[in-house]
Amino acid sequence: MSEAAVTGPPPLPIELYVTELGSTDFPLEAVALCTVHYSESGPLLRRLIERAAAGA
Repeated sequence: MSEAAVTGPPPLPIELYVTELGSTDFPLEAVALCTVHYSESGPLLRRLIERAAAGA
């Protein structure tokens, strides 16, 4: 994966990459994009973690 692919805008909505993080395989592209675009993915990730901690 090129650096431009990670640092540029995500090619798809960040929600799709956040969802991909729950897959059984290690989604390298999704991890990279969610990390670089944390201002967008962070709130979604926090909500997912809170739901998981609550047993949802």
